[in-house]
Amino acid sequence: MSLCDEKLTIKEKTATIEENIAVAPYNVVIMGDNTYDNGDQLELNCSSEGRPDLEYSWNRTNTFSATTTTNTSTLTISDLATVDGGEYTCTVNNDAGSSSTTVTVYIAPYNVVIMGDNTYDNGDQLELNCSSEGGPDLEYSWSRTNAFLATTTTNTSTLTISDLATVDGGDYTCTVTNDAGTSMDTITVYVAPYNVVIMGDNTYDNGDQLELNCSSEGGPDLEYSWSRTNTFSATTTTNTSTLTISDLATVDGGDYTCTVTNDAGTSNRTITVYVNESRGSKHWSSAP
Repeated sequence: MSLCDEKLTIKEKTATIEENIAVAPYNVVIMGDNTYDNGDQLELNCSSEGRPDLEYSWNRTNTFSATTTTNTSTLTISDLATVDGGEYTCTVNNDAGSSSTTVTVYIAPYNVVIMGDNTYDNGDQLELNCSSEGGPDLEYSWSRTNAFLATTTTNTSTLTISDLATVDGGDYTCTVTNDAGTSMDTITVYVAPYNVVIMGDNTYDNGDQLELNCSSEGGPDLEYSWSRTNTFSATTTTNTSTLTISDLATVDGGDYTCTVTNDAGTSNRTITVYVNESRGSKHWSSAP
């Protein structure tokens, strides 16, 4: 045997010995998307260097496991839901050792719901609770008509506002966010009308024009209506309501009531109008 042949034989034997030496897993890698919507299908692929007889196992926050003995391991989960969000660990084993890597899978928020009363009186305490499916790492933020209110990172977010007033009525939006996406829900909070005020003169001569202005705190969506001793009514939905009656006569004297209403309640104010006795005609209207 020539020297060259001997060297080749030694090299082949060395390679065979090296092939038979177990090498612990290393460079474990998980490939695949980690952000999903509710109902999507998850597919993660785990691969590793090392030899021989690599065994792949999956677990998610200690809630399940799946094992394969192929060169790569693909984990598939259909119809993803809240419970499927979390940390997924691929562990690779052989007789020489073990190695693992972890990826966090996010399910975008969905089914965001605001719970709580939406009608209040002046001075009440508001309490709204927002919850959402999806996860993990959900961040909850509250806004009211583009005014930022509060942010939390708990599983639910409770918004509390004490001593409610006019400015607290409006649309409240809970926005839920994580790395996979954003979802929201909106509720309209109503503060019942209060502090109804009628402005204007209450004594007139025959032929004068009456003008009374009614305003109220509370809101939103205040509706104003006028009545006079149950003989007529007029309604507006502006922030204030001005009642005008031209060419006053004796019949126009009496109690004028402004009633303000929204989904949370009703309040009113009455003023007595006096008209000096004399003949005349009248015309009334309500205008913003």
